[in-house]
Amino acid sequence: QTCALPIYIQNLSLTANTLAGIITDSLSGLPIAGASVAVIDGAGVNTSIVTGPSGAYSVSGIAAGAASVTANMVGYSSANASPVISIGPNT
Repeated sequence: QTCALPIYIQNLSLTANTLAGIITDSLSGLPIAGASVAVIDGAGVNTSIVTGPSGAYSVSGIAAGAASVTANMVGYSSANASPVISIGPNT
């Protein structure tokens, strides 16, 4: 029986319609390179990307509204976040 290690979605931020974050191992805190990240923005647009060597990802052109972020990596359980994205003059 295998045990999936948990991962975290950290440093979730939005700047100029770009959602960014870092995927890390929840036990060691080390970044996870090659994790799959799926982002569904407020308009329902689904974008999938893979984290870089530092565990970081960035998705541009994010629409305002309730979003969903899901991270997956083999050997780990998935992680989910549900940010509400507000895009305006102060974003």
